[in-house]
Amino acid sequence: MDEKYKIMLFNNGLMTALYKAGFVGTKPFLYRDIYLFVDAQIKVRSITKTVAILEAMDRFNVSEKTIKRALKSFE
Repeated sequence: MDEKYKIMLFNNGLMTALYKAGFVGTKPFLYRDIYLFVDAQIKVRSITKTVAILEAMDRFNVSEKTIKRALKSFE
């Protein structure tokens, strides 16, 4: 699925409705936040993807593998 369609699912409230109904957990929301954080760091601060991943690891208190999994799910 294309990145813009995945973000659109969050923006139009469908993912929130699915969460409230109990169909999905919190992981998609965490993955979206990680993806948006890393993407913003790369674009705004012009840092490398590796540095952005390291900063995301500290900010979200997760492993590097989780960060890469989140990025892969939105690419």
